[in-house]
Amino acid sequence: MNSISLTPREVRLILAKKIKRITRPLKNKSMYIDKTDEPIRRIEGKRLWAKERLIVNKNGDNLPALFYFADSAIVSKTYFHKQNAIALLKSKSISVDLMPKWASRITLKVENATTRYVQDISSEDILEEGIVWDSPSVSFPVPDYETFLKIDEMRAKNAYSTLWDKMCRYANLQKDYYEHNPLVVSILFDPEIG
Repeated sequence: MNSISLTPREVRLILAKKIKRITRPLKNKSMYIDKTDEPIRRIEGKRLWAKERLIVNKNGDNLPALFYFADSAIVSKTYFHKQNAIALLKSKSISVDLMPKWASRITLKVENATTRYVQDISSEDILEEGIVWDSPSVSFPVPDYETFLKIDEMRAKNAYSTLWDKMCRYANLQKDYYEHNPLVVSILFDPEIG
């Protein structure tokens, strides 16, 4: 694993420095049945280049200009002219999986990587993934502060499960929906942009 695909939402949050963690379904689950993190921990300290969707826009001189889908920023033309422009003229966008490394503007320095089941995520981890939820307005009697925190945790997990399922639909990973409680890798990172 030397690259990671990002959703447009994740790209925008990374660029705004509002996200520190990304969670993904494990591709080879048989390696992790005993939840041993050893193979995953090998990526700690490494840099993952981020893949994101690109848009191709033909300009007046019939050369395509490349833009990042997440925020419409233009891809550096210095790199672009070194690449094969003719192949890009035939498409309107470049999917995440086909994004060339030279076009990457985000690198994630992995600080920590662990495996777990998606439903075991904590509200602190959810915050690190850039998910915000409304704290409950207490209009009913709450017996104690612990009950209040449990209600808040339920709202956080509900917001996360909704976003998780949306990401799985986007990536065509229906078998990894939140309700199926898949084994996932959770990556804590420090982003490098530029």
